[in-house]
Amino acid sequence: MRSLQVLAAMLICATASCAQGPHILSVFGAADYGDAGTVGVPQGSIFAITGASLTTPTKYPPPPVIPTGPTLPTQLSGVTVGIREVGNSKQLIAQAPLLYVSSTQINAILPSSVPVGQYEVYLTTLNSAGSSQAFDSNPLPILVTGGRFAPFTRQGRGFGPAAIQQYDGAGTPTLNQFTASAAPGSIMALYGTGLGPLP
Repeated sequence: MRSLQVLAAMLICATASCAQGPHILSVFGAADYGDAGTVGVPQGSIFAITGASLTTPTKYPPPPVIPTGPTLPTQLSGVTVGIREVGNSKQLIAQAPLLYVSSTQINAILPSSVPVGQYEVYLTTLNSAGSSQAFDSNPLPILVTGGRFAPFTRQGRGFGPAAIQQYDGAGTPTLNQFTASAAPGSIMALYGTGLGPLP
């Protein structure tokens, strides 16, 4: 489904509606794919943006970029993701730390400092490498909530069995499955996002 939405965004851009910059098609929770405008995104959780031309234009499509280092940047490969008041392009509330940037998808963390409420999410890309000229994308609505835990799934599709690791007595991890259940007393790790704001 997401790949069809990305294809639709590329077709929209092919008609020159986003010739001057990035175009956002959807914003959703990274684990459950819940729509950011209706279901919402919890403070401090991971969310994703899909669309077309989401990175600084280059002759060839740039490879995905993943940050390195102890802190997450708010600008990566010429891209920033902003949260602002609805209908007020001048009122930036926060910039989101970035986890992953490609021309069709961006993964970011919603800052815990953003109060619960209705906002807009948009992104800005530089016109070209080393350029000071930047383009803003179209904004999409985002509902910020206090918390809504969502586990990551084994298939990464937002539904189905959760991604749970279990550890045996020697500390060796295996994936919890119907055919490989955890023994009583085992340590298990459930991966997810949306537990609420970080201190």
